[in-house]
Amino acid sequence: MHLHCERVSFEIPSVLMGRDMLLNTEFAGLSAGSDYVAPGMVADSRVVRWVHRGARVHLETLSYEMRVDRSRGLRERPSQAQ
Repeated sequence: MHLHCERVSFEIPSVLMGRDMLLNTEFAGLSAGSDYVAPGMVADSRVVRWVHRGARVHLETLSYEMRVDRSRGLRERPSQAQ
């Protein structure tokens, strides 16, 4: 990671492109005491993937809450006659 003229740049190895990664955000320290969070506590966890599109690289957030079996595919339920 590099900071140049208030812009952040990342050096991403090609082996990490398209690979799912777990990204955790933790609190390093707090300015005032809190009953809800503490230093070292995980504030957020998500699965991300670096994707190359044209001349740009995007960081996508992935969700595995809904999945479908690829061999079966999506199918419409038949409508019921009334």
